[in-house]
Amino acid sequence: MTFTAEEIAYLRSQPLARVATLGAGEQPDVVPLAFEFDGEHFWVGGVGAAVAATRKFRNVAAGRRKVAIVVDDLVSLQPFVAREIRVYGDADEPVERTGLVGPGLYSRITPRISWSWNMAGEPAGETWFEPRRAVHGKLSGCVVTCPSWMTQITRGCPGVLVTSAVVAGSTATTAARRGWETVDTLTERFERERPRLRAVAYRMLGSASEADDALQEAWLRFDRTDTGEVENVGAWLTTVVARVCLSMLRTRRNHREEPLDGRPEQGEDRRDPEQEAELTDSVGLALLVVLDALAPAERVAFVLHDMFAVPFDEIAPMIDKTPAAARQLASRARRRVKGGTAADAGLPRRRKVVEAFLAASRGGDFEALLALLDPDVVLRADRFVGPSPAPVVLRGVENVRKGAVLASERARASELALVDGSPGLLWVREGRLSVVLAFLVDGDRITGIDVIADPERLRGLELAVLD
Repeated sequence: MTFTAEEIAYLRSQPLARVATLGAGEQPDVVPLAFEFDGEHFWVGGVGAAVAATRKFRNVAAGRRKVAIVVDDLVSLQPFVAREIRVYGDADEPVERTGLVGPGLYSRITPRISWSWNMAGEPAGETWFEPRRAVHGKLSGCVVTCPSWMTQITRGCPGVLVTSAVVAGSTATTAARRGWETVDTLTERFERERPRLRAVAYRMLGSASEADDALQEAWLRFDRTDTGEVENVGAWLTTVVARVCLSMLRTRRNHREEPLDGRPEQGEDRRDPEQEAELTDSVGLALLVVLDALAPAERVAFVLHDMFAVPFDEIAPMIDKTPAAARQLASRARRRVKGGTAADAGLPRRRKVVEAFLAASRGGDFEALLALLDPDVVLRADRFVGPSPAPVVLRGVENVRKGAVLASERARASELALVDGSPGLLWVREGRLSVVLAFLVDGDRITGIDVIADPERLRGLELAVLD
């Protein structure tokens, strides 16, 4: 399938598009650009040596080749008339050629999947314009997905987001093929299960954006499968989501990347700490961090059984294990989540001190911090904590108190957990454990704080959830 004559004419009539590439941290990097369309490929670029240093080309050069292109216009408000084509594809390394603005560097974008609506420019009716979905080129059995980050480029577009376009577009294709099921019926069956499926995926992956990607993949599988004979659609979709998440977890585990100099990237923090705290509130940040340390099959077995009461007989085929093996994996995960340490008579007292420190840090309560910190308290932060490239040591109650106040925003997104058997604090950034605070407590005073951000040290910590 390819672009229609109407789509080609529309693309050639529009001078600008919003083009999104993947920046550092897999965040969408969106810029308005002039583009060319030759009937098969898109070209973006420009004249001069500086073009090679632009963000879009830097992102492509870094191997992040997925691209989203949005071309749209609002023809009229009264009556309401809007048109749009949205394309997802892959970008090639830039080459020298003569393009729209003259000789220069241009990157060719090969479309993989597209949606369009209202190329005829008709006024909107009771429902939104019916979309057309097209898959371009030979996909060799690959599944074309619509990553959740791409929805961000549609903010401000009239009427619809990518996710609704995917649902409406692909469902229309499937419904026409089946003949027995309407668009609304198929969509409603999936949407009925979406909240529970998203909860499952979020607990398995620990990331809202990855959970949305997993649901998108599950939708596409649901869309192209004849489920008319499936008695329990919810269970069928749970199995699909579990397998997708298991695959994503294994890929994540096998391709963990560290920056070349060993330091985590210090790019712009795109998530507000309060939003981070709200995002994890229903699950618990500490639990998500501990789950992230589990092996993929352990995590899937534990989440499905202990959080969603899925029987081991149903879990076993999802992870290619026997029911007995699935039970053992969940049991092993449960011991790691709960810590499995011997009773510690001093634990409640130390927990109370660390909880008070967290509350005082969040609220910027100077007097409370002074009461909690020993006069000779020492805070040590490794070189990965930043912004200094060297380790930091703060001595004395006043210096440590000032550091705690400065970190109040970070404290709002922190949560109590067991760190090597003692109460500590975890801070998660964009779904991943970023910093751990380990405390030394003597009586009712904190005598030492170890701030850990070194990825190697973080992996060596034994973390567990505090009841």
